[in-house]
Amino acid sequence: MLVSSWGEAVEAPASLLSELKRRRVFRALVAYGVGAFAVLQIIEPVMHGLHWPDAVLSYVVVILAVGFPVIVCLAWVFDLKDGRFERTSELSSHRTPRLAIVLVAIGVAAATPGLVYYFILPGHGRSAAKPVASIAVLPFAQRRR
Repeated sequence: MLVSSWGEAVEAPASLLSELKRRRVFRALVAYGVGAFAVLQIIEPVMHGLHWPDAVLSYVVVILAVGFPVIVCLAWVFDLKDGRFERTSELSSHRTPRLAIVLVAIGVAAATPGLVYYFILPGHGRSAAKPVASIAVLPFAQRRR
């Protein structure tokens, strides 16, 4: 406990890592990672067995990637207690915007490599060589006399 300049007791701000542990965010991320891996392991043979286009696997990966920050936010806000979801108790009575800024910065840092690869690097998803017009010559069938 810290004492403020007005003499009231204030809890010490927790580090981000200890706050993530307290809110069980890491547990939710591990569970989501295991579930996402299982989905990918199931969808790939099913996709090939049903002759679905390769884009289906890309869509599944994108959906799983979009679900990652959603799971982080839900794990931050809610906690599973006695089989029901409850709002996680706040550590201190006032909220600091620093924590929100740190979380947004972590999300931006995690998304930057993928965005750079997809939108900025040349040749992504495009063939480097242009198709060349060609003529196929087939032999004539010989007649038997």
